[in-house]
Amino acid sequence: MAPALLLQTGLEPRMTELFLYKSVLAAEHGLLEPEELRQLTAEPELPPDLSDEERAQILAYEAWEYVADDPDYPDDACAVAEEALEFDEDCVDAIVCLWSIQDRASDEAYALASRAQAAAETKIENLEQWRRGIDDLWVFSPGTRGFVRAHVALAFTLWERGERYDACGMAEQAIALNPTDNTGMRWHLVNWYLARGATGRAYRLLREYPDEPIGPSLWAAALVEFLRSGPGKKARKALLEAATHNPILMMMVTGDDAPDSAGDFLDSFEPGALSEALVWRHVIREAWKAHPEAMRWLKGMMSSSDFTRLSMTAITSVTDLLAEADGRSSWEILRDLMADDDPDLL
Repeated sequence: MAPALLLQTGLEPRMTELFLYKSVLAAEHGLLEPEELRQLTAEPELPPDLSDEERAQILAYEAWEYVADDPDYPDDACAVAEEALEFDEDCVDAIVCLWSIQDRASDEAYALASRAQAAAETKIENLEQWRRGIDDLWVFSPGTRGFVRAHVALAFTLWERGERYDACGMAEQAIALNPTDNTGMRWHLVNWYLARGATGRAYRLLREYPDEPIGPSLWAAALVEFLRSGPGKKARKALLEAATHNPILMMMVTGDDAPDSAGDFLDSFEPGALSEALVWRHVIREAWKAHPEAMRWLKGMMSSSDFTRLSMTAITSVTDLLAEADGRSSWEILRDLMADDDPDLL
């Protein structure tokens, strides 16, 4: 069996990014030859003559590690990020790290995200290679990936603060800086477009990244098809594809409005699995709720045989997971759910 594909949800750099950054520094400071870079199996030593900007970036990565290790206790991350800013007050990743431990809608988060994005813009303008035509900052260097993260952070905060138009504009900028979109910004943006009623923009974005077997993309495609062509065969086919991909997500999108932060604590998700449903259900549901006629159609479709079968698949999947967790059999849990004796489980 192939290993599960896990996609990251947050902006924390992966450990491989620090390895890449240290390798690039070693090469730039003459400690490694280009051919040695390709053969590296262990993390290289840091050059002794680092610039303040380079020292700040190393510290920023360390701060991010503290966030990843223990997000509930951010004091160490804050201390290391602040130390990074003593070396470089415009260290973008250090500022974004501080942003990541704030409530995204707060004034503190807005100030930090705005500061990070402004610092990133300044550094991009001073990047000679960017002016010569380098078109993807994520691919160009690990040291410039934070510039993308800064734009994503500000997009998230603007959206949470209700500044929807500006949030979409900032998300567009993030994708323009990183067309391969390693942060997954497009999955948010396509649903944001739909929540704003910008169906044409959503349609064009889906065409730029076609045929992605990812919940937020498939559900956006189904909604776009309904809005463009009505409740016909094309819309039904797109909806069935989305629901088949993740029946649990279908149940959550059509469920009640009870606030729930379970997905906020996941640092990755598996397409088609419960983790994907937990991470994306609010984003997708917000897009569908903006179009009441589409939501009515969706709920009506769930009474047809194909969708009823998928609903039972979703319930069975959840009960199997719960059975593993608390010792009851899947049938016992399913019986309790159907009798509404245990409403907190869903």
